Amino acid sequence: MGTKRLNQLIIQGQSSIENGLVNISGSKNATLPILAASMLATKPIKLIKVPGLTDTHAMLETLCTLGANICLDENMSLHIDTKDCLSTDIPIALAKKLRTSFLFLGPMLARYKKAHIPLPGGCKIGARPVDIHIEGLRRMGAEIVLENQAVTARAPNGLYATDFDLPFPSVTGTENLIMAASTAQGTTILRNAAKDPEVEDLINFLNKIGADITGQGTSTITIKGKKTLSKSATHTIIGDRIEAGTYLIATTICQGNILIKGINPEHLTTVLQKLMAAGAKITTHPDAIQLEMNKRPTATSITTKPYPGFPTDLQAQWLTLNCIANGDAYITEEIYENRLAHAYELKKLQANIKIVNNTVFTTGAPYLKGGTVNATDIRASASLVLAGLIAKGETLINNIQYLDRGYNYLEENLNRMGCNMKRVHQPICKKKQYKTIIFDWDGTLVHSLPLLLKSHRETIQSLNLPPHDEATLEQYIGESDVDIVSKLYPSMSTKEIQAYLELFIEYYVKNHSSIQLIHNQTKKALAELFSHGIDLCIATNKRRKVFQEELSITGISNFISASYCGDEMPKKPQPDMLMALCKKMNTEPEYCLMVGDHQSDLLAAQSVGMKTLAVTTGGLTKKILQHYNPSDILENVTQIPHWLGLTH
Repeated sequence: MGTKRLNQLIIQGQSSIENGLVNISGSKNATLPILAASMLATKPIKLIKVPGLTDTHAMLETLCTLGANICLDENMSLHIDTKDCLSTDIPIALAKKLRTSFLFLGPMLARYKKAHIPLPGGCKIGARPVDIHIEGLRRMGAEIVLENQAVTARAPNGLYATDFDLPFPSVTGTENLIMAASTAQGTTILRNAAKDPEVEDLINFLNKIGADITGQGTSTITIKGKKTLSKSATHTIIGDRIEAGTYLIATTICQGNILIKGINPEHLTTVLQKLMAAGAKITTHPDAIQLEMNKRPTATSITTKPYPGFPTDLQAQWLTLNCIANGDAYITEEIYENRLAHAYELKKLQANIKIVNNTVFTTGAPYLKGGTVNATDIRASASLVLAGLIAKGETLINNIQYLDRGYNYLEENLNRMGCNMKRVHQPICKKKQYKTIIFDWDGTLVHSLPLLLKSHRETIQSLNLPPHDEATLEQYIGESDVDIVSKLYPSMSTKEIQAYLELFIEYYVKNHSSIQLIHNQTKKALAELFSHGIDLCIATNKRRKVFQEELSITGISNFISASYCGDEMPKKPQPDMLMALCKKMNTEPEYCLMVGDHQSDLLAAQSVGMKTLAVTTGGLTKKILQHYNPSDILENVTQIPHWLGLTH
């Protein structure tokens, strides 16, 4: 087996796009449901303009696993025959590759009256629940059970028509129900259905193979069920409006001119209006769009909405535009609750961004500053590419494989139009690649025990409280500030504890200059981890005010992506705090490494599925730490880059 490699993209910034010409690929979001719908066709079909993306390949692999015969002709058209499909069980490895594997549920139930599909994978951009799919199918007579992260469905008497009002115009929910209803008994009406061009393209395909569906392009879709869909058909996939929008935004950012062909301008009406508001000059043709931009764009606010509103799949790219535009603007994400991870990455390139819940506020600057960033999903990767084009210096984007899931030849097209980027493939070290490392603070990264003890002694003396010996003080260090004072002086009132802590902070801040909190070698190790695109986070019991003071003194604040403190969350190292950091960094626990010096750090991390690494700097011996089954035990943090295989 060959060495696994990490996909990275290196971009030399300050690009312009001159006389650009791009033939837009077939729409990914139209292709995937049509591939699922091919399960309903009893005759061979031919698909033209299928994009060669990794998501498409995964969908075709799933079809082959189910028994379909697929071939690619000399004109790059796909021929699909599903008459030999017999399996109704999608392997978990395929389901986890992309979200749209769940689109097989409707066609399988319609054709075979049963299906077993693991809950879907794909980009980690929020919950994106499948409730609408399941509720609609249950209304059509399906018996559905969710257990062990999978959906098992059966319709022993077949599916029958329903009148269903979707609680939200979900695109894939609408598509799944349309496919299921195509051969259901009776006439199904879907209300508040998605009106997206990709839904309309699916309906056009289904009608070609024998379905009877009306209302495409509206919020009410009527499906008259047929016994079978028995017509052979040839269908050309519509142009990808998200790919087209990305090139248009790129040209607006970099300035220049571009002509994109193979796209219906009506599919981008809202986007074109916003581009003109930003200052672009746009000319439309029946199947092409031309854009010219000769000045810095004007910051323009957007709110993502279901079609025909501004598409969520162009939100990330628009954020990059606002980051370099003239003026202030905001972007509100209303489709997905967790689709702003790219905003944190753009901040690494010196973007002036403030994030409040699902809204990002920007103050534009003439340019960004090159650096290392991490792609987190398909469209986030595109936004970072656009940021690299306008940034001064070199930008390195990790996890660029996301780009291949949504874009055909993006790098080649941009390079041909005057940009400068190249893909590199770095060998991945043998140890598991972690996207995020969460550090305990005291005892792991910083040596603040002497400072803590000194400040407590001075506070106790100033308040004329009964003194405690150093051993008693030390046994409570590591707990939250409130818990320490409560255990030292159980009879104290809440008001007295607050007064103690306020005085303690004063002494703590005053004493900082006399203590070296962090070693220079630890700083170098953190810089090394950061340079390899790993997000570094802190989980600490300390109050935010004390932690921020310490962080500023250590000089490592530029390396820290996120932190939670004891006065913001249930006391560290509760699993809640660790999961909150995962959510903030848009990372699953399996891709996080918790580094700590105490058994409580290790046990909390393991309880949420994180791997753990122990260090002996906090006083616990290797023999004691071994009882808590960390992945390894190191002497200190400076050894982590070597342990991960990042240095030799």
